[in-house]
Formats: sequence, C-alpha cells, structure tokens
Amino acid sequence: MHPTLHWMTLGLLAWVLPAGADGLRPESGVLSAFDEPSPYELRLRRELLRNDVFRLCQMLSIPPREPERAVFMLKADDGSFTVISRTLKDSLWHAMFRQMDGAHARKRSHAIGPERRTATLKRVRAHVRTEVATLDPETGTLVAETCEAVLLKVAPATEPELVPDGTRHHASHWVRGAVLSGTTSSPEEGRLAADFVAMEDSLRAFAEAKPQARAAARSDLLGKARQLRDRLGVKPHSP
Repeated sequence: MHPTLHWMTLGLLAWVLPAGADGLRPESGVLSAFDEPSPYELRLRRELLRNDVFRLCQMLSIPPREPERAVFMLKADDGSFTVISRTLKDSLWHAMFRQMDGAHARKRSHAIGPERRTATLKRVRAHVRTEVATLDPETGTLVAETCEAVLLKVAPATEPELVPDGTRHHASHWVRGAVLSGTTSSPEEGRLAADFVAMEDSLRAFAEAKPQARAAARSDLLGKARQLRDRLGVKPHSP
C-alpha cells in the first residue's frame, strides 16, 4: 500500500479510548494545551482560532471528509457576546496529504513524520471563511453557563469505549484561572455529548445566519441551551 494512503487509513479507522462522562472524554493536545502539539494541530489553531483569547464555548470540529471548522464566543465590555465562526475552504488534512503525495511521486521523500509534515504545511495555502454576529447578554450568558456545566462533567472512566470513525469535536471554555476542555467523536443521539454538539452547531448557525434569519437562529440556540441546562439540572441564572 502507498505509505501515505496507509497513514490516512490508520487515521480514519475507529480507535479505543477511555470513555468519558456520557460521551465526553478528557482532551489532550494543542487544542486544549495539555500535550505536545502536532504540526497539523498547530496550523489548525493558527487558522481557526487566530489570536483571539479568553474564548468561550469553543468547539473545533474535524470531519473526515469536509473542511475543518471552529466556533466560539468572545465577551465584550458591555456584556454582549461576539460569536465567531471560521471554516477552512478546503480540508487542511487532505491538502497536507496531497502535497505529500506529490512529493512522493517526485521521489523526494517517503517519510511522513512531524518534520515532513511541518515542511509540507508551509507549502499549503489555507483560505478561511469567517462569519461574525453579536449575541445579546442574556442568551450569551446562558450559553456560556451551559458550556461550563457540560465541561465540568468531563472525567476519565476506567472502561475503554470504541470511538467510531467520524467528526472529531474538540471543545474548550475559558473560566477565570483555567480552561475547561473535552472531546468527542460523532456521539450517539441521546447522549450528553450529542446534545452539547447540537448546541454548538446552533451557535455556529447563529453566526452564519443572514440578518433576517438571525432571530430564528437565536431562538433555536436558546432552546437547545435551555434543554441542555435542564438535563444537567443547572439552576437558571439566565432566560
């Protein structure tokens, strides 16, 4: 098998990891700042998260066949929230391997380690689509509180869980003095992780909605946040 195809096949197969709280597992890697980063993760962070700090309700998603994307909120001094959605126009992962395939065809190298990935990614031009919307203080606070409550539930478990091939979601949320984080992969419907991903999808949809559709998008986001908050048993401090 072609070495690059072999590596991609390994990367897309299901894997076994410790099960977390209802589908959420502890995060590792540069996407949560606990482990040594890979060149690919570093480039993803640079393209999708930029220099924005104190990110709230951040979710960076890596689909197996579609471009990577991220959504998060920033809180303004007036209490309102800026929702930012960024999506790569082409999958960075696949662009990296296309470059590697080209180099292999020219017999430059057969290696696929971190050094070669770093060199390859320098040749990849990434284009990012950014959407920005302002969210009112009440709704933004509710969403932020819900994200915090979900990620406080993340804990390692003693039994392994088969993680299916699918979209990997890396979540994090800034709180004073710390960053909460967790990860899941295409969680099953009905699990806490699935409801959390659904709320984050609604947050991204709000940022990307046309002005005339933003009220409906806010209502959908609010509904999903309330549903998740009720499931967690969090006392309401917001609408």
